[in-house]
Amino acid sequence: MLLNKEEKRKRELCAFVTEEFTRRSRERLPYELQWQLNLQFFAGNQYCDIFPEAGKLRFLEKSFPWQEREAYNHIAPIVESRLAKLNKIVPRVAVRPATNDEEDVESARVSTAILRSAFERNAMSSLIREATVWSELCGTVFYKQDWVSRKGRVVGMNASGRSLYEGDIATTVCPPQEIYPDDPTLPDIAQCRSVIHAHIYPCAYVKELWGVDVKPQKIDAWGVPEALSGILRMNAAADTEERCLLLEYYEQPSTDHANGRYLAVCGDVLLAEEELPYRNGEGGTRKLPFVQQNAIGKPGCLWGTSVVERCIPLQRAYNAVRNRKHEFLNRAAIGVLTVEEGTADLEDLEENGLTPGRVLVYRQGASKPELLSPGSLPHEFAQEETSLREEFNLVSGTSDLMRRSVVPTNVSSGTALNTIAEQDDTRLAITADRIRDAILEISRQWLRLFKQFAGQTRLERVVGKNGRIARFAWNASMLTSDDCVHETENELSDSLSARKQLIYDLLARGLFSDDEGRLPGRTKGKILQALGMGDWESISDLSEIHTARAQRENQQLKNGSPVAVFSTDDHAIHVAEHSKELLSEEFEESFGLNSDARIRFEEHIKAHQSRMEAEEDGEGNGRAE
Repeated sequence: MLLNKEEKRKRELCAFVTEEFTRRSRERLPYELQWQLNLQFFAGNQYCDIFPEAGKLRFLEKSFPWQEREAYNHIAPIVESRLAKLNKIVPRVAVRPATNDEEDVESARVSTAILRSAFERNAMSSLIREATVWSELCGTVFYKQDWVSRKGRVVGMNASGRSLYEGDIATTVCPPQEIYPDDPTLPDIAQCRSVIHAHIYPCAYVKELWGVDVKPQKIDAWGVPEALSGILRMNAAADTEERCLLLEYYEQPSTDHANGRYLAVCGDVLLAEEELPYRNGEGGTRKLPFVQQNAIGKPGCLWGTSVVERCIPLQRAYNAVRNRKHEFLNRAAIGVLTVEEGTADLEDLEENGLTPGRVLVYRQGASKPELLSPGSLPHEFAQEETSLREEFNLVSGTSDLMRRSVVPTNVSSGTALNTIAEQDDTRLAITADRIRDAILEISRQWLRLFKQFAGQTRLERVVGKNGRIARFAWNASMLTSDDCVHETENELSDSLSARKQLIYDLLARGLFSDDEGRLPGRTKGKILQALGMGDWESISDLSEIHTARAQRENQQLKNGSPVAVFSTDDHAIHVAEHSKELLSEEFEESFGLNSDARIRFEEHIKAHQSRMEAEEDGEGNGRAE
């Protein structure tokens, strides 16, 4: 059948993406085999190795039937210990204003609130944990940003009666097995000219998304169709009936394609051909929607290094030492029997050995069967085992205190223990910083996507002051800055126990007490919240209620509404809250030093002070009487 020019061009594009995918698969094969090996060692299947000639892993057989082949897995607890530390990292990102103008300052506040709300909607804490697992095992992981028109609040109905949504951002975690860059020698995926994202989908999902019927493909366990690549993989085949491999080709802007290029190919079907859909680059430019996170960087290579890869030689040596020790113990316990030929029933001895209480018959005048002396286990075995354990700590960046919660035998000082814990955190700091850097770049891309697609007014629900839920309206024009910074320091260096100990030290020194040495009720409530006991025995209920009321009065005073002073008010708390609002930088930027709002605040504060002085005088007169 003759094809017209358009159909021929589509076939050529499909062939181009398919050929690129095959080429990149071959280039990436050595790294992929290492990822497979890392996953096998983490799972405890530690008697395998890379077989480059066949392009797959080879599982090693026993040299002798009696050979011990147990796996004493130290890699899994090392990875789990590192994850337990790294999972504490849940960055809080803030947006800095573009200028000191009031509009830019307000825009930065709105952008920060939008980021925090999106962080919760997308369950980023779970996504970060999932991504960190992949980066720890394989060395590299990617986050992909999309704008999904079928997410968000329902804003209407279309002509066919389907719901219309306002749209929302979506972030997904892409393991390294799904990403195929054009040049693996570049340090970051943002510098690649093009990237192929390969993902397995049900054929029905492709039909729903693109409206095109595609043929099911036979796909191996690592997501590569046999028809596309002659590379032999592991023999574990996946149940891929009614599934297909979707290849998404992303190309950076160039002279031929000013806004970049996006192609979606499934088999020999071209599902989409368009420019890069997102202006997620700096200054409204278009770029790849991927953010990379490495566990440990590798110079001159896109793919990072995993601690698992570094620990594999040690794990093999440790398994060998432990198994040889057990083989020696087996010989010592069961024994090796020497029998002179023709003196006894050899078949019976091989089957039953020298069982207790047995009557052993041997030929008269011959040497009786006896057990060989096993000797003693060389002390080099114990030395090697201890040395390997210490080397695990050195290579993995963990210690016995982190992995086993065991204090070293030669350490008894609390200061020394704190120093060891800080050293553990320092060795993880490089990986932690890469996680934080990835979240910053994700936040920038989110703001750019909101600016591109948010459009008209949208409602956002955020947690306001004093834990209250608030709603505010915003639109894309309000997002004038994407300069994101971290609001918190590295979470590894500021643990919960360290913060609690700091609070206890400050309490002991009296830094929270007032001039009379008493601890104010509001301060008590704040301290209990910081210690994780904010509602303990409801001790802070009344002070929190007064604080919340004073904060509501602040808003009323700024709006010009009249605010009365009641006898039930805790005047000290009200004066403190009103004064704090009056002295804030936000108030000065919004109203200035000389304004009607400032006069209203000062008059209201004086009214509270007068009532407070009158009540104190009344109590004093009452006591005198």
